Amino acid sequence: MHSFRARITALMIVAILVYGVLVGGLVLLSIRRVGASTSERTMDLICETNYEQMEEYLDGVENSVSQISHYITDEVDVTEMARAGIIGADGSGFSVADRDMDSDEQKRMDGVLTDAVNKIDLIAHDIAIYTNGVSSYYFKLNPELSDKVDGFWYEKINSYTFEKRDNIDVTSYSSDDIEHVGWYYLPQDRGRPSWVGPYVSSNLDEMVISYIEPLYKAGTFIGIVGMDISYPTLEAHINELQVLQSGYAFLTDENGVVIYHPELPAGAMISNINPELDAVRNEASNISTIEYENLGVKKRATWRTLSNGIRLFVTAPVREINGAWQNISLMILIVTPLVMLLFAVGIRRLMRRMTRPIEDLAGAAGQISEGKYDLELDYEGDDEIGVLTKSFIEMAGQIKLFVQDLNSKAYTDSLTGVRNKSAYDVFCRQMDETIQAGKGSENGGFAVAMFDCNELKETNDRYGHDKGDIYLQTACSLICKVFSHSPVFRVGGDEFISVLRNEDLRNREQLLKLFDERARSINNFAKNEWDKVSLAIGIADYDPELDSSVEDTARRADELMYRHKNLMKGMAEEKSQ
Repeated sequence: MHSFRARITALMIVAILVYGVLVGGLVLLSIRRVGASTSERTMDLICETNYEQMEEYLDGVENSVSQISHYITDEVDVTEMARAGIIGADGSGFSVADRDMDSDEQKRMDGVLTDAVNKIDLIAHDIAIYTNGVSSYYFKLNPELSDKVDGFWYEKINSYTFEKRDNIDVTSYSSDDIEHVGWYYLPQDRGRPSWVGPYVSSNLDEMVISYIEPLYKAGTFIGIVGMDISYPTLEAHINELQVLQSGYAFLTDENGVVIYHPELPAGAMISNINPELDAVRNEASNISTIEYENLGVKKRATWRTLSNGIRLFVTAPVREINGAWQNISLMILIVTPLVMLLFAVGIRRLMRRMTRPIEDLAGAAGQISEGKYDLELDYEGDDEIGVLTKSFIEMAGQIKLFVQDLNSKAYTDSLTGVRNKSAYDVFCRQMDETIQAGKGSENGGFAVAMFDCNELKETNDRYGHDKGDIYLQTACSLICKVFSHSPVFRVGGDEFISVLRNEDLRNREQLLKLFDERARSINNFAKNEWDKVSLAIGIADYDPELDSSVEDTARRADELMYRHKNLMKGMAEEKSQ
């Protein structure tokens, strides 16, 4: 016959066992589900972060080369080019080769080119020393333009010193000699700024990648300007990227040839790591994350293609990627029996003490699975449950930051970078709440400025939608720079809205004049029709007697804008007659 105490004890133990199994199971399932999803997102975030760092670095090199190219083309005088008979030179070596190289016109052209090279030499040096990781920079003049002027080539000696080297005579090599003159002929053949490499530079006698921009003026190939990034510089930059504890980053080209890998030599194939990785060689593949095995270790790799065509991989052991939630799961499996034993010994007191935090964790796991990341977990003990609670809070915070980042991208116009129609709707709702609270006129009120890009359809039809995109980007940049203290939204294909408040509202007359001046300046210096801007503007002040919402003010601004648009159209027709 069992005593009442034994029966109560047995009942409590059974209840504790059942409860522990149920709660522990729910927590483990929730952790596994959320943890697996979080692990994949973690690798995506690490890859995206490292990708952005590499892109920022490459963008810096591209911007430096672009600055030098603008200076060069600005210095070359089209009139002197025409007098010297070099208009139309295409770099083939024959297009203008039959002219008199000793004529007075050619001598003047040689002088112009010499002056230009000397000026650019100094400017390029100042740009190059502040461009991170550049091992050399150069300007090679099209040999057809002059047999007296060549350009320049500088190699980096130390942090702030470049030493001049002899420029390569490209006419001495075949155009398909990549090692010696690929840096010259590949961008010329492509007719656009290009990343070249990796290849072994004959000037530097080391592996480099190069960003090179072909120069054209008045339809004439002037030459190329470029910068080299050495292999050790690229290797050092990759080694600085952090991938968890024991992970690393590596680079390949689009054909799966290793450019840099901490464990493989340059030139090896990515399939040497694992044949499954060879799947990413396919340009049409949409695989961005792949699991594979290397030397008996299961790993996960995530990759992105950089702007220069090189592929950046980040990889780490699966056990490390999943370590956080697997350790939590293992901890729960270990802790649960101990907790149940403590419950049995301490009966109600320990049960009450241990049940509450577990229930809270189960609820927190459910909140995370439902997308609720603001957890209220007040357990601050230094035991296993306390560690688990802190891990949950940290994990929820990381997921929340990731979701917030995705939301910010959802409210940004991908073409112009300003806020989109969805962001404008949210802004209007917030403003309307202020208006309905009777505070619409506080702090000086506000005004809505409506902008419409004239003749966008004609630009798209005549020159193509890519040129129409350039037109929209130029127009948006003009609006943002002039109305710099006001939010700007793209609310339609060719329509933008800016809500003027405070300083911009008080100075709008001056800003409108500045807007017209900058628009005229853009159009005066535009090389192509799609580089010009023509915007109809309508601005309406918020009037509490007339407007019950921002949309009411915007509607009046829209009417004023269309009046301005019709006026501009009428003036254009009169001018054409």
